[in-house]
Amino acid sequence: MRQTTTPLPQLIYPRVIHLRRRLREQVYLPFEENKDAAEPNVKIFVGPIHKNYINWEEAISESYEAIAVGDSFSPASITSDGVKEFPWTQRWFRVDVQVARSSACYIDDESKGLDRMQTDGEACHEYCLHFLAHGEFTVYTNEGNVWCGIDPCHSHIPLSGLLQRDNEKQGMESCTLWLDGGQWQTGFWFGLQPPTDELGFRILKFQLQTKNSVVNEVYHDLSMLIEWVEHMYEKEGISLNTENGYYEPLEVVPPLLRRVLHLLNLSCDCYDQTQCLTDLKEKLRSIYQDCTTSESY
Repeated sequence: MRQTTTPLPQLIYPRVIHLRRRLREQVYLPFEENKDAAEPNVKIFVGPIHKNYINWEEAISESYEAIAVGDSFSPASITSDGVKEFPWTQRWFRVDVQVARSSACYIDDESKGLDRMQTDGEACHEYCLHFLAHGEFTVYTNEGNVWCGIDPCHSHIPLSGLLQRDNEKQGMESCTLWLDGGQWQTGFWFGLQPPTDELGFRILKFQLQTKNSVVNEVYHDLSMLIEWVEHMYEKEGISLNTENGYYEPLEVVPPLLRRVLHLLNLSCDCYDQTQCLTDLKEKLRSIYQDCTTSESY
């Protein structure tokens, strides 16, 4: 069992941050592919490079070739003044997704090592495509409608509502996506493997994943309370950045902040002891109500 309640208020904040990190790791989980399946769940193809923009109607009539993780789709070029940079070009991608209809949306099950949700509708694991690559992309449906935008910091494509019964393959659901790839540097590359002169822009990862809706809700509920605590820390001049894991003692803090830290600590205790996300969600939302309605602390 994990270490529970800390008697030191200054250690509650890092404990809550650690809990949020644990929750974030549970929001998206890799989909376990059937090793006996004749074809992979996701196949990606890339079209030719365009110096001038082409639209979706033109793109779907082009020829496409298979591309894999690590493959380059935009090598470096040399401009007229001799400065080497990546070309500002466009390239379309086609993504084919297929899954067994029986697993397209399932309920949490203890046999899968997940929490059993006792909420309205219960937690549904919906499919998402994790597509991580250099550049920025606009995602289109197979009907030519804009579905979403992705970049290295926003790399999940929701598939809910797109998967349809496959008339050619019994028991399967499938969909096709079209990605309009802009091949230029973006400000969202923080922490991403940079493109090199030799390799250029690359696909770094694509993977079919499942998103746990309840974990996602709890993660954002906790993030909201963390932002409130950080705001109060800044207001009171309390340092969030520490050296060697040392946190200054919290000796004089506003009563409401001390109470919220205490309740967050109890929420961590609850989750560490029961691993029940439903209970954690209720406790976090009661803290929020306490913050917004109480005037006596």
